[in-house]
Amino acid sequence: MGHSFAYLWANWSPLGTFCPIYAFDSLLLALAIEARERLSFWDSLIVAAAARGRASLLLSEDLSHGRTLAGVRVSNPFIE
Repeated sequence: MGHSFAYLWANWSPLGTFCPIYAFDSLLLALAIEARERLSFWDSLIVAAAARGRASLLLSEDLSHGRTLAGVRVSNPFIE
């Protein structure tokens, strides 16, 4: 029988064996953000990366200005 997606993701990393757990945790966080905030997966992955990197501010013209997602405040740098 084949492995689950979660198992395969947890055991794969573009950096080899350097950080598979970190990548898996980021994926799980992105999926939770996607479901909770109703964002696209890719936007959720950006927010998850910012949150995992302990960023307090995320500059984006696509996400809602002033919104806080996963502890990261979104700011549109093009709003005057």
